[in-house]
Amino acid sequence: MKYQDFIKSIIAGKIAPVYFFYGEESYLIEEGVDKIQSKFVTPGSVNFNRDIFYGDDSDASQIVNTALSIPMLAERRVVIVRNFSRISQGGKERILKYSRHPSPQSILILISSTVDFRKKIYIGFKETAQLVECRPLYDNQVPVYLQHYTRDRGKTIRIDAIKLLQAKLGNSLRDLINETEKLIHFVRDKNEISVDDVEQLVGISRNYNIFQLWDALGTKELSKSLLILRQMLETGESPVFIVSSLTNYFLRLWRIQELKRKNVNDNGIGKVLHIHPYFLTSIIQQAKSYSGQGIKNIMELLLTADTQLKTSYQIPKIVLELLIFRILNKKQAA
Repeated sequence: MKYQDFIKSIIAGKIAPVYFFYGEESYLIEEGVDKIQSKFVTPGSVNFNRDIFYGDDSDASQIVNTALSIPMLAERRVVIVRNFSRISQGGKERILKYSRHPSPQSILILISSTVDFRKKIYIGFKETAQLVECRPLYDNQVPVYLQHYTRDRGKTIRIDAIKLLQAKLGNSLRDLINETEKLIHFVRDKNEISVDDVEQLVGISRNYNIFQLWDALGTKELSKSLLILRQMLETGESPVFIVSSLTNYFLRLWRIQELKRKNVNDNGIGKVLHIHPYFLTSIIQQAKSYSGQGIKNIMELLLTADTQLKTSYQIPKIVLELLIFRILNKKQAA
């Protein structure tokens, strides 16, 4: 059974006594298990009617005996077995035997990332369990999934925004859902998530990039700043672009300090400098970590680095690493 068919069966109220979830898309597996649990396990009964076992250190007899136990003040007991493939061969056969005559008062959920249906034991489960395959979604399936996901949370997301998410994150649903959740909070009262929202937020949360370099410098973390810089260079980022972006960043810190001296409140600063409320608190805090003279000194360093990159034969990596060292020099930044 494909995952989409499993969802349809759950919605229709068709529940099997034994499920076998398998495949590489762990997010779908967890979502599927949660959908079963939400039907039969309430917060008040979770300690009595849900049991979780792990194939690495669980005894098959204990799993079967638990599945045969009568649920307490509930319709069904839910028994979850993770890492099923790591159970001993004898243990697998014991559970397969149970699956031929399962308790009508329990739901046994077996989970394994990989299975080999050439083996007799798994051929057996084809006959006795409801198999649910959770394979990674194809490129054209991801937009539909994310549109449904955001709609369930009271938002919509543009197709071009989804395409950009896929370009940045790939098709891992766990990564895509994590970023989509952040986007839902990020847009606040807006009903639609756009490409601009993705560019603003996902750009600071995936791998290393200029926004994370800003944050590392803003909190004066030398090792982290150098790590981010090196990865940016390794992935082909332009050294001139890095210096230009850092210049814009420190100019913004200087403007924040200037507005603070004029007693402009935080919300006012955000409006004047067009800073999204999501970032406002952290960047104002970063502005406090540098003095006015320190920023002036840093601007001179940035000008020198820009000139060196454009006119000299110095190695860009060395120019930029020295720049980071000098920016975070205590005397320089003070």
